[in-house]
Amino acid sequence: MDPSPVYGEVGLVARIEWAQKAPNTQSITTYSDDILTQTWFIVLLGSIIAIIVFLFGAMVLFKRIQFIKQTSLASMH
Repeated sequence: MDPSPVYGEVGLVARIEWAQKAPNTQSITTYSDDILTQTWFIVLLGSIIAIIVFLFGAMVLFKRIQFIKQTSLASMH
């Protein structure tokens, strides 16, 4: 009787290689940590925040100018 495993020598090696390549939960955590340190991601977040701040400032200035025009017209009459 042959003492080789049920899968044969090649099949056993293939299974061991597949098991070593199988993803684990640590790789997902490592990827999520990596994306937060990527330059393009930091630039993207910074750009989005800058646009939001700019739009908020523009809205405040627009409302203030509109309010000043409205009160100056009302004081003329």
